[in-house]
Amino acid sequence: MSAVIEANPDGQLNKHAWPCDLPKRLRSAFTGQQPYEDTNSKFLPLSKMHEMIEPETVRAYMHACHSEAANNVPETHPLHEASDRCYAIAQYVCGMSDGEPNDLDSAKKIFSILLKLEKVPQIIHFIQQGIKDKDLPFVKTNEDGENFDLLMNDGRQPSLFCLPEEQPERSLLVNSQWGLLSPILRPGDGKKFTRYEFKNEEILPFLEAEQLLSDDESPNSKIWKVTVDGLHHQFGKGNDRFALKQLGLLHKEWFNWEIDAYEKIPLHNHLTPLYATIKHRGHFHLLLPLATGSSLYSMWHQNAPKQSNSQWLWFAEQCLGLASGLGCIHNTDLGRTAIPFENLPWSADDRTCGRHGDIKPNNVLWFRDQDHDSKAHVNGNGKDEHGEHGRLRICDFGLTRFSHPGATMTSAGMLRLTQTYRPPEYDTVKKVSRAFDIWSLGGMYLEMITWLLLGGEGVNDFEEKRMEDVVWEMGDYKKTDDFFHNPKPYAGGNHDTVKETGPDSTSTLAITKTRRTTVPQLIKTIAKSFLEKGRSRMMKSKKPVVEQPAGEQPVGEQPVVKPSVIAVCNTP
Repeated sequence: MSAVIEANPDGQLNKHAWPCDLPKRLRSAFTGQQPYEDTNSKFLPLSKMHEMIEPETVRAYMHACHSEAANNVPETHPLHEASDRCYAIAQYVCGMSDGEPNDLDSAKKIFSILLKLEKVPQIIHFIQQGIKDKDLPFVKTNEDGENFDLLMNDGRQPSLFCLPEEQPERSLLVNSQWGLLSPILRPGDGKKFTRYEFKNEEILPFLEAEQLLSDDESPNSKIWKVTVDGLHHQFGKGNDRFALKQLGLLHKEWFNWEIDAYEKIPLHNHLTPLYATIKHRGHFHLLLPLATGSSLYSMWHQNAPKQSNSQWLWFAEQCLGLASGLGCIHNTDLGRTAIPFENLPWSADDRTCGRHGDIKPNNVLWFRDQDHDSKAHVNGNGKDEHGEHGRLRICDFGLTRFSHPGATMTSAGMLRLTQTYRPPEYDTVKKVSRAFDIWSLGGMYLEMITWLLLGGEGVNDFEEKRMEDVVWEMGDYKKTDDFFHNPKPYAGGNHDTVKETGPDSTSTLAITKTRRTTVPQLIKTIAKSFLEKGRSRMMKSKKPVVEQPAGEQPVGEQPVVKPSVIAVCNTP
C-alpha cells in the first residue's frame, strides 16, 4: 500500500453491542444448494457479505477483539502512522482509499476468509503486501506430496507471513476461499448468451435448487428451479429465479446441438431466450428464464378458461406469435459469412433453414404474472406486453437442426420425439422436414381451441376420443392418441372414410360459431394447412393396395387423419 490510510477520529466504536460475534454470524450466513445430489457446498452470498463487512462493523470488531495486533505493527508498516489503526484496517478492507467504499478495490473476501478460519490478525500481513480480493484465487504450485506453495492469480507469490505455516492450514485456506468466490453471472452482448466453464472447486451462486421434473418425466435431462442471489447475476433486478436445464457428460452432443440452435436463432418474443451456458463438475447447463406458469400443458389442466374478451384476444395473439416464432426458426439465415462460400453445396442466394423437431404443449412455456420480461437483459424493457394472461414461448431446441431448405429432410428413425404430435411421414417414408413442425403445431392448436371452449376436461375427452381410433403399429392395430392412423385396407383401395362427428365436436363447433367468429376461421385455416399442407408432398401420392402376409402393414397404404380430428376441423 503506497499511502497511509488515515483514521476517522469521530467514528463510533459501539455501533454493535457484541462485535466479537462477527465470525459466528458470518459462518451462519453461508448457504446455498447445488444442482447435484452428491454435494452440499455452501457459499457466502455477496449481499450477506456486504451487509456484515462494512467500515464501522470491521472497526468495532478489530477494536474489541484484535486491537493488540493492530497496535503492534512495525514502523515500516503502512498502518504505523494511522491514528486509529483499527479504522485504517476497516478502510483497507472496504476499499476506502478515496474515502468511499469501493467493492472493486476491497479486501472483504480475504477478511471474510480470515474471519471464518479465525485468523483475522493475518490481515496485517495482507495489508503490508497490498493483497486484495482481485488477487484471488490462490493457486497451488510446486506441489510435492502434501507440501505446496501458493501463487496469486497474477502469478505473484505472497509473502510467507500472509500464509499459515502448517501445510494443513494452508490447504484449509485454499479450500475455504471458494466459498467467497462464487461467480457473478452476466448477459452477453446483444442477443448472444454467455458461455461459462467453471472449475470444479467453484460453487454456483444458487441459494436454492429444486428439481422440477422427476427422472421419469425428463429422462434425458434434469430441470431445476434455482434462486440466485441478486448480486450474483445481472439479468434484471427483482427477478432472481431461473430455470436450469442440466445434462450429463453422456449428453454433451445434445448440449452442443441446443446451444448451436440458440446461437443461430434470432431473439423473438415467443421463443425462450438463453441467458448463459455453464459447464461445471462434468455437467452441462442452460440457464433460462423461469416460466412461473410452467407449460402450456399445465395451463390446460390447472386453469379454467375465463371466456373473456381479453382471453380470446390473447389466444389469437399467442397463436400468431407461436407461428411467427416457429417461422423464425424455419427461416433463420446464417448469412454468407457464416460458412466459407466455396464450401457451400448450394447457390449463394439460398438460405439455411431449420426445424424445431419436437413441438408439443410441454415444450411451450407459459410465462404468467411476470413483473419482468424474460428478455429484459436484452431490450431493457421490464414490462410484459401480454398483461394478465402472460405469454407463450417455444422452448427446448435440443432437436433443432439447420441446413439448406432443400436438404431439411431427415431420417425419421434417427429422431427422438413425442409420438402424439409426430406427422404421418414418421411412420411411412421415414423422412421429415419443416412440415414436421407444421403438423405438430396444428395438432397443438386444435387442443388449445378445445381447452379455450371446454376446459381441461375437453382436452382429456379429445385425447380419449383419438384413442378410440386405432393405428397400425408393429403388425397390429393399436390405440394411440396421435392425430392420424393407417386405415385397414379394402379390396377397392385405400379406405379413408371419416366419421362425421368427434369428441363433443358438435357442441364445440356450436359454441364456437355462436360465441366468436375468430375461432371458426382459425379452425378452417388449421384444417387446410394442417391436413393438406402439414404432410409433405411425399404423402400426397395415392398408391394401390398390395396384399401382404398376415401381420405386415400393406404396401402403399397411406396414413390418414383420424376421424375425431377431422370432426373437430370439419366446420360446416
